[in-house]
Amino acid sequence: MILGLIALQIFIAVLVVFILIKLLERELFSALIEELRKFQSSGEGAAVRDVEVVTARKLSPHQEQELRAAINGAFPSAEIVILESGKISGGFVLKFGTTLMDKTIGAHLAKLVSFE
Repeated sequence: MILGLIALQIFIAVLVVFILIKLLERELFSALIEELRKFQSSGEGAAVRDVEVVTARKLSPHQEQELRAAINGAFPSAEIVILESGKISGGFVLKFGTTLMDKTIGAHLAKLVSFE
């Protein structure tokens, strides 16, 4: 009986963590899209030729379409490469030129910890 309760608590904890990661990834994706839109309005992206996006997991077709549209708006002549990597626990990294936009869960948590 006690082992069953412990197993249930572990299952619930894992489920909660999974849901929180999904919610945080959604927020990080929105933040990335917003940054790309700001970059588009600045007009600085015309010279960028290559954009690499690294994700923890495969993007949904809708996410990929939205991301490509935002990148094309910010960097009209750039070639876009989207890669999956197990090196990040969740979120997204966007690289272009010498710029790196780090919207990973690890970077987000590091920012939260640094405010202590």
